Amino acid sequence: MKRRFAALGCSIALISSLMAGCVAAGGVEPDKVLQNAFAVASYEGSGSLSFQVTAGEAAKGYPDAAKLNNAVVEFTQMKQQDKNNSSVTGVFKTSSGNIPFEAVQINKEWVIQAEGASKPLVLENAHAQKESAAAPGFGLDLSSLNVEKLQNHLGSILSYAPTLDSLTVSDANATINGEALSLKKIHAELKGGELTGIIQKTLANILADQENGDALIRSIIGDLGYDASNAFTFAMVKESLRSLAEDASALGVIFPAEDYLNNNNVLKLDLYVDGASQIRRIGFELGLQGLPQLDNGVSGVTITGSFDRWNINGAVTADKLSAEGAIKLSEDGGLAKYLLALDKSSTAYKFLMEELKVNRKHIQLPPVGSEVPQTEVRPYLQGDFTMVPARLVTEQLDAQVEWNPDTYEVTVTDIWSGKKIVFKIGSTTVLVDGVEQTLDASAVLGGDTTYVPVRIIAETFGAEVLWNQDTYVVTIVRN
Repeated sequence: MKRRFAALGCSIALISSLMAGCVAAGGVEPDKVLQNAFAVASYEGSGSLSFQVTAGEAAKGYPDAAKLNNAVVEFTQMKQQDKNNSSVTGVFKTSSGNIPFEAVQINKEWVIQAEGASKPLVLENAHAQKESAAAPGFGLDLSSLNVEKLQNHLGSILSYAPTLDSLTVSDANATINGEALSLKKIHAELKGGELTGIIQKTLANILADQENGDALIRSIIGDLGYDASNAFTFAMVKESLRSLAEDASALGVIFPAEDYLNNNNVLKLDLYVDGASQIRRIGFELGLQGLPQLDNGVSGVTITGSFDRWNINGAVTADKLSAEGAIKLSEDGGLAKYLLALDKSSTAYKFLMEELKVNRKHIQLPPVGSEVPQTEVRPYLQGDFTMVPARLVTEQLDAQVEWNPDTYEVTVTDIWSGKKIVFKIGSTTVLVDGVEQTLDASAVLGGDTTYVPVRIIAETFGAEVLWNQDTYVVTIVRN
């Protein structure tokens, strides 16, 4: 419980720090600029993102992320009609060639149509995915965060924040959508190692102001979806904030702080602001070069972006795109189904399948037990053979599973190859594409789960089984 509230405290600190560090200077009022940025209802724009990736060889079963090096995404036309309706037209420039695309946001979903795909892809908006918004392992749900309410606290938070030493404000001229503009340029550079100091100083200042600081904390607790009037909740959050103000290592509660909050990771940010305190151009460079090498081979990445906006809060109509026949990425085998919907001669197929190899699999199962599980789904040993839950494993390998309660048979069909395995509970005989084979052990039921020998699945679906004798962990990889 205490760690959950530590996560909540860290979240408040991070939210504070992201909006902190500026003071009114050079005719710019940072709190007004940020309030306007949150309040933008509609706009048109364009922009680009580019990626420089430092990567070694990917581990078995992981995509080859090195192929993302020098990739560029150009957004030639961006339209936000309102908070629930937007559209984007652009091109993804890869090592295999260019992939034009269109995308529209409809409420909580994005529909994407890429050149070479016979069907559109549907992505659920991250704000709608409550699980993805939770702090890992602590049940902290940030999906209920009310941004509209949070913007009301910007002025208060900024009043407690220290000034960034690197902050400068200067005059700048820019041409945006053909219009010559006189703007204010806010430039800042922030190293990861400096962020902890900003967080701690901001929190220390808030905690020192018992009257107004406590009121601010209660307000943010409420905006994060918690009961701000609950004395226990408030006390735990305040204790967590105090601990963090004294020891920044508490940030490790919600993310690997040591990997990111070091001086090898640097954000350079340029905001171009007009006389109405609206951000008209954003330029940034985010360099993450202090990372431990990830399983996909990545040890560093630099993302550079530039975005222009115009017709802010004006009349904007987002483009339309049909979602007929669309494939949801979140559905079972969604990525595989989409990849199969790509024309094999298309640039999208060549890049995703032949270069990036996104269909690789790396499945690590829970530690193996010694008997058939009845209440949990995990592998177990039957004699010298490892038995694995058929549905859990095969669906992660992009296979479809069907259960016949009349015959006690499980049919597993590989989406990629069309190969089919039919298991019968209690029998060591299986049918692989209609041909009988003998298993090392019979398929069995444990609770509502069917367990089968892992090797038959691996061999049939072109995967490899790795066994760790020390941890009793089974890993299935497919390259």
